[in-house]
Amino acid sequence: MELLNAGICSKDLASFDYLRRHDNVFTSVATGRYDAGSLKESTFHKRNNKNGDLRVLHSFHNVTKPWLTRAGFDEDIFKILRSVMLELENQKEFKTLKIRGFFPTSHKEYMMVEEAMSRVSEFDNCGSAMTR
Repeated sequence: MELLNAGICSKDLASFDYLRRHDNVFTSVATGRYDAGSLKESTFHKRNNKNGDLRVLHSFHNVTKPWLTRAGFDEDIFKILRSVMLELENQKEFKTLKIRGFFPTSHKEYMMVEEAMSRVSEFDNCGSAMTR
């Protein structure tokens, strides 16, 4: 969506692909396979500190991995699990899970992801309908 918002379409790029993992994106840009890519800020800093070859073009807010329950999950158990997760402060446990902690969120925070997913076809079909 960030590319669309900047007026960039698939036809404007020599090539593009979904590389599945953030470290793959870093490596692909660092080795010149792709000119640019999008990845987690933490992966960028961790990998770029080793050689410092890449630079940030643009940053944007993005939500991270939610912990979910299914529809109809017992409400009392849901409240207990949520309370326990939000009260955790053990940095060793967080390191094991490769997270910084848990925090409350809402469906509203994920609406940007839904919007981006609904606009995927625009990336391939933009140009004539978009103004630059």
